[in-house]
Amino acid sequence: MLADIDVFKLRFLLKSIILGFAGNNLIPARGGELLRMEFFSRKTKISRTTSLTSIVLEKILDALILLAFLICAGFMLDEINDILLNTIKIASFIFLPITILLISIRIKGDKIIRWIGQRSSKVFLLLTNLISKFYAALTFMKTDINTLKILGLSVLIWSLEGLVFVIGIKAIGINDSTILVGIIALCFVNFGILIPSSPGYIGIFQAALIISLSLFSISSEESLAAAIIIHSCQFFPITILGLIIIFTNYFKPFNKKLA
Repeated sequence: MLADIDVFKLRFLLKSIILGFAGNNLIPARGGELLRMEFFSRKTKISRTTSLTSIVLEKILDALILLAFLICAGFMLDEINDILLNTIKIASFIFLPITILLISIRIKGDKIIRWIGQRSSKVFLLLTNLISKFYAALTFMKTDINTLKILGLSVLIWSLEGLVFVIGIKAIGINDSTILVGIIALCFVNFGILIPSSPGYIGIFQAALIISLSLFSISSEESLAAAIIIHSCQFFPITILGLIIIFTNYFKPFNKKLA
């Protein structure tokens, strides 16, 4: 997504993403996204606004991929549940208009910026600056191979995470339609944790997974067991890696000891 803005070393991108996820596990209200923005901006000298814009665009792309997964899963069910149907409707109502707006900015960005820039008030100046940042971050949206790579990688990443859900659900002894159950659980949980909440999404993660598995008449006890397994797989490894990055980058006595 950032290929047209500049070229960065992979380790900076990887560390910033790990810090973001680890921060979300330790800081309430998805505060890890701000930690990710700050680390990435300091290491690459990219402005905080551009960095944060790229994170927002990534989340919107994630939501669209999950929405596509959920719609495909709905077609595979014999009968679509009201909870699933309403979730698809709400997600579509939120994210499709945002996507249309971003595409409009990408296509007509220059004209929109010039038109708003003619106004001299501070509000319009701030709005012009904000749209300019979004327009710059949207340069990856082209009908070329890079866009296909982004979409392909996004589908691959979410498929791999879906596999974690499938394995976690199988671990509690559920063997019927586990792939379909896992994909729907993946979508419900990740739509749920998009909402700023407690550190590590504790509570909302478990609730979203229990609701998703209730569509298949799986008991709350079994669903909670699956939620604990899956959440642990996501929580502990990334949090430990994030703490290691923080200590090795920001604590000089620790760095000297390692040297």
